[in-house]
Order: sequence, then C-alpha cells, then structure tokens
Amino acid sequence: MVPSGYIHFFLFFIPALVTPGRGAAARRAFAVTGFLSGPILSMALSRGPAYAFEWSSIWCTFSVAQSLCLIVAEARGRAASRAKRARAALAAKGAAGPSDVASGSGAKAE
Repeated sequence: MVPSGYIHFFLFFIPALVTPGRGAAARRAFAVTGFLSGPILSMALSRGPAYAFEWSSIWCTFSVAQSLCLIVAEARGRAASRAKRARAALAAKGAAGPSDVASGSGAKAE
C-alpha cells in the first residue's frame, strides 16, 4: 500500500483534534482555523484548470503564516503564564509588587 497525500492531511489535523490535556481547546481552535484557512480557502482561490496543481502550493504558503501565528500565540501564552506564576510567588512570600511600591503600601520590614 502506497501512502498518498491524504496522510499529510491526517497527520496535520487529527493529532491537534484528539490530543487531550492543557491547551486542548486552543489546539482544536487552531486546527479548525487552519483547516478553514488552509485547504478550504486555497480551493476557493484556485478555481479552474490549474486547481489540481496549485491548491497544495497555496495551502503550503498559508501554512507558513499559520505556523508563525501559532508560534507567536504559544510564546505569548507562555510569557503570560510565567508572569502569573511570578506574581503568585511574590504574593505568597508577602513581597511588595510594583503597584504596592508605587502606592507606598509595601511589605513591612522585619
């Protein structure tokens, strides 16, 4: 049995749709958005006799932008969770945050 181009489709979308865990909803949203803006949009843009030859290259070009968006979203999400953990650690220690220092209500010296 020779694998076809459909294996690329399967491996591109199915893992994001079936993988459980933290961030599963975001992965599913990106997979659905990738499907709508990938093969569906490229099919709509490349009608006519060149359809059979051009939609895969259009989808490939769109996937570069989709991948960059995913990387940026992941980096922003990780930075936000790191900042949230840092604020929680400061609050647990009773240390003064930037807003506490500005208002003059910092932690008491011992």
